[in-house]
Amino acid sequence: MKRTVVTLAINAALRVIGTMPTCILGNAYSATIRAFGGSGSGFIFDEDPTQSLPSGLVGTDNHDGTYTVAGTTSVPGPVHVFGTLMDDERNGPVPYSFTFLVQPLPLTISGHIAGGLIGAAASGTYTISGGVAPYTVTVNSGTSPCDGNFDNTGAAQGNWQGPSGLHTWNVHVVDSVGTTSDLADSCTNSYATLTLTGTYPTAYTGVAYSEDIAIAGGSGSYSNPRTTSGSIGGLSLSIVNVSGSYKLRLSGTPSSFLASNSVTFAVDSSDGQTATHTQAMQILDSVAISIYNKIANSAGGAGVYFDLHEAQGANRVDQANASFTLSEFASSVATADGPRGSGDVCFDSGGNASSLASASTNNSNVDVHGGGEWCVFGWWYATSTVPTSQFRFLISYGDQNSGTTVAYGMQDFQGTIYGGATNGGSTTFTSGAQSEPSTNAWHFYCHWWQSSDSKQRVAVDNGTPDVASLTNSDVNSVTQPFRIGDDSSGTGAHRFQGRYSRVGVIKGGYLTSTERGWIINSGNGRDWGEIKTMAGH
Repeated sequence: MKRTVVTLAINAALRVIGTMPTCILGNAYSATIRAFGGSGSGFIFDEDPTQSLPSGLVGTDNHDGTYTVAGTTSVPGPVHVFGTLMDDERNGPVPYSFTFLVQPLPLTISGHIAGGLIGAAASGTYTISGGVAPYTVTVNSGTSPCDGNFDNTGAAQGNWQGPSGLHTWNVHVVDSVGTTSDLADSCTNSYATLTLTGTYPTAYTGVAYSEDIAIAGGSGSYSNPRTTSGSIGGLSLSIVNVSGSYKLRLSGTPSSFLASNSVTFAVDSSDGQTATHTQAMQILDSVAISIYNKIANSAGGAGVYFDLHEAQGANRVDQANASFTLSEFASSVATADGPRGSGDVCFDSGGNASSLASASTNNSNVDVHGGGEWCVFGWWYATSTVPTSQFRFLISYGDQNSGTTVAYGMQDFQGTIYGGATNGGSTTFTSGAQSEPSTNAWHFYCHWWQSSDSKQRVAVDNGTPDVASLTNSDVNSVTQPFRIGDDSSGTGAHRFQGRYSRVGVIKGGYLTSTERGWIINSGNGRDWGEIKTMAGH
């Protein structure tokens, strides 16, 4: 019996094998399935027409027995891949179906907000990742460090807000599918450093004063304006708001001179800060400034102030203006103590009246008036009365008995004080409103001509002036020595008997009643050094 062996090839059943793993939202994805069995060739993957892949993912028949789903999607949720498979021997169609999940990474919020100066623009951003955008960010507990909280990207908004100190809060993020994440954070906000900036200028007695320096930083709520050292001479401090900016105002009307001193100003803010500002502060005397200008800057440079002391040897003359070139006294002087203090020049009854050999740069012309206003003044301490019908000169040029004299002084006639500014020996000013001052006491003599009414005046101790007419044409330039307490006649009758101190001459002006009273200073008499200091020189 003959046997026939027939070999049959039996192919494996046609099917699709493989897996499609989970897809991470927003990440690149690629998964491949392949055909198995059947004829082993000519496979065709036929997608079901109802298959709908999420945006960003694409299915592709690779024509090599594989099918790939690849791409990047932002659509979360399950994805269904299905269709049929056939081979070239028309095995099939065999259905296939795979499901995978598109899911986000875990939602997280991270980072730290550092805080800053209260009122400054806030900055800083949290990092939000995972989940499904868009996000919603809120502060759900504590106190936000910024008045605008955070936008939905996690960025700080608005300005850093108070109070000063530690802020703690919880920032809460929710994604579009309701997933949440939280982060606890804290920072310290503080106010800017409290400062006082600026400089108060010099103040002047009797002149209303109001000056500001700037307040900045701190909480914006300021209090307790004060000085911690030094003096402000009766002025007062206050805090004012000028067009939205705070100032520390120093104001008032100072009444007394204040030598330059270092003053520290201070102010507080409600956050506990204190700002200080230290500067030199001075209140100059308005009257001293006026007197100084009249003497030191008198018209033609002829103003001068003699402060007679023994501090520079036997003779000393302090002058206010360098245009005078003054020699030392021609004769010796003695000193004596008295109410005016030690060092005042004493002119005794003998020949000790003093003369200045020169009172101008050319050693000749001692024209004080120059056709304009003039004034002579000084202190005397008479040790005897002036004899009847005789003269005692405060300041003179030449001899009152000659025709070349300009004499500023006093004479006596039956006990009456007179002022004389003479020419050619003629006493053209006589008036009897004031009696001769007492002896053995200091008195302040002032003799002037003012242009407002073309009259001379004499006042003793700032009393009511004697007034008499005298035009300046009667008071001419002379070429005689400039003398204190004498004239050039050489007679004792014309020499003042007693002491002189602080004699002044002004060209182009005169001392007002206020200025005379200021120099007298209740009998204490201010010297040239005081005048310069109190006038700021």
